[in-house]
Amino acid sequence: MNSRLVLNTNGFDWDAQASQLPETVFVNGTQVNTATLNPEAKRLLAVYLMDQQIVGQQEEYLSLAKLGLVELGNRILSAAL
Repeated sequence: MNSRLVLNTNGFDWDAQASQLPETVFVNGTQVNTATLNPEAKRLLAVYLMDQQIVGQQEEYLSLAKLGLVELGNRILSAAL
């Protein structure tokens, strides 16, 4: 059985993203020098960084939605009283 991770890129060029990585990044709290990574690790790091960005955006959307719910709740209560 092949243990290599195969990414379904759906046409996205992860190799191009991997070639544009910053010099150093932090992965799970550990500083990584991207120049020392092999091509597969660079592609995986590109995915990791993109996922970090997506998670950050989703956290921001969730925070905004929670604020909106509080405001809506306040308006409902003030209209009901």
